[in-house]
Amino acid sequence: MLLIGDNDANGTYFDHVTNEGGGFVDLVVAVRGGTRREALEWLAAQAGVELTPQTRQQARNWAREAEELTLALNWKAELLERLRLERNGLMRVYHGAKNFVLSHNSEVCERNGDLRFEAALSIGETYWERVEEMDRQIDAVEDAGNQEILRVWRNRVRKVAA
Repeated sequence: MLLIGDNDANGTYFDHVTNEGGGFVDLVVAVRGGTRREALEWLAAQAGVELTPQTRQQARNWAREAEELTLALNWKAELLERLRLERNGLMRVYHGAKNFVLSHNSEVCERNGDLRFEAALSIGETYWERVEEMDRQIDAVEDAGNQEILRVWRNRVRKVAA
């Protein structure tokens, strides 16, 4: 079963039968056979694009940019994982507080000097807003294109280096 990525910015495929995947060029190699160069030439011909030879400097620049993009996309995946973990932790606390409020009587808690009801109400009022903010951050990172992720990643690398 072949799965083509649902995000054009990723330009990926995965074949669940062979457990292989990659980008557009890899897909052409998998389907048509041949080398990556032949696949690239075929894709260029299909798109009506003339391939021009690269200078050594252009090839080095392209390789550096490809490496940076790989690092930036790995950073994006790690960032999303951290954001989701934080959001899920907030949701656990929120739902724990909500369940406490729903299963306890405020008057009984107050009469017994149990401050957990008031604390749970406070958590409920503040944590859900934080969960929604985390969701907005996750959506923004997920929706960011490769160039935007690369720009943000480069800025972060420069700040760390400084």
